[in-house]
Amino acid sequence: ALDFVMWCGPCHGRRGEGNGPIAAQLQTSPPDLTEIQKRAGGTFPTDMIRARIDGREQPQAHGTQEMPAWGYWFNLQATGGGLIEEGEQSAKEEVQARIDQLVLFLQTLQK
Repeated sequence: ALDFVMWCGPCHGRRGEGNGPIAAQLQTSPPDLTEIQKRAGGTFPTDMIRARIDGREQPQAHGTQEMPAWGYWFNLQATGGGLIEEGEQSAKEEVQARIDQLVLFLQTLQK
């Protein structure tokens, strides 16, 4: 998945093992994404992973997260930073499709 390599790979690594080229520079080491299902007791937590990637509905009371809220970035791309007059629904569908593809890709990485 191109989005994974481009947006996730620098921290999580091309294979999702938490060893991307900038991982050592982060305050918190990125998790090994190949063990999501294992850490969740054997079932891949699709909805939780989708929400974690999106990040737009994270309550501020829980503090900031180190991982960027990719839903915001993908929405900016879908609308050209607000310059493209793409319908709100169309942009939302594009963002959700990209996040869904990332979730599906992560499922393929599970050990």
